[in-house]
Amino acid sequence: MRWFAVALMLAIASFARADERARADREFERGKKLLVEGKTAEACEAFDESQRLDPTLPTLLNQADCRERNGQLATAWRQFREAARQARTLDDAASVKLGAAASGRAAKLEPRLSTLRIAVAPDHRVEGLEVRLESDIVDPRTWNDAQPIDGGRYQVRATAPGRQPWTTTIDVAISEDAERVEIPVLAAVPAQQPRQPTPQPVHVARTWSVRREIALGVGAAAVVDLGVSFALGSSASSFTDEAVRLCPAPDVACRDADGANRNLARARTRAHEANIGFAIASGAAITATVLWLLGKPDDLVVEPAISREAAGISFAGRF
Repeated sequence: MRWFAVALMLAIASFARADERARADREFERGKKLLVEGKTAEACEAFDESQRLDPTLPTLLNQADCRERNGQLATAWRQFREAARQARTLDDAASVKLGAAASGRAAKLEPRLSTLRIAVAPDHRVEGLEVRLESDIVDPRTWNDAQPIDGGRYQVRATAPGRQPWTTTIDVAISEDAERVEIPVLAAVPAQQPRQPTPQPVHVARTWSVRREIALGVGAAAVVDLGVSFALGSSASSFTDEAVRLCPAPDVACRDADGANRNLARARTRAHEANIGFAIASGAAITATVLWLLGKPDDLVVEPAISREAAGISFAGRF
């Protein structure tokens, strides 16, 4: 039973991945539209979400370009450099061209970058010292080195065991600024300061049998799979509508016949994936129902039967 649940989860994950790619495409197109409308910050967030859902080299370049337009020069510089690094691992002509463009953009940005130097003198490095820039820990290997940083207001905080924390705020210009923050020796915490009580673990009594927990898990997976299948079906419908928009009828001049064919192919793929998903969801729902009603069957064997055209579940054993 457990291996079947794992197989079901893997199938659901594959459908979810297809849906993520479709969402990434929508976010990418939304980012381009927001840029045209002059909504740069919102466009950058859309490109970031597209890259999170489905990382690609072109999306990374659009992220970097958007961050440069938004005045986040250090972030743009790092993303251009990362795009150039990724392009070097690919050998197709398009990637080589994109990598060269990314390297050129990074080189032009570098002289304009603002920097922040967090200075920690050797005699100020108390045991366990930790320095944070906003919520991020500053790598001790970068202490005393000027690091590129986006313009803005930042909080620098230093802490160490048995020491009182120290905090300061620094304002950095968008470009060609060089700021420095020096971390002082942290003062010792007074000995009489009370210690915080250690939280005690909370033990929760088990209220479900193992088999019924499995039934609930399989049922939840069926619900998730059903949702993914509906999403795939909706995506297939969207691609079909787009194909019709590009090529309304065979005897009518098409705006983009190749684009219409690509959208029809995508629609067929998504529809096929949705059908398989619905079949798997049905099988999972049946499995969950049987396990719940029978309670604890003896020698129950559940085997999946999945092909490219259909999917199902078979049961065998003594009840």
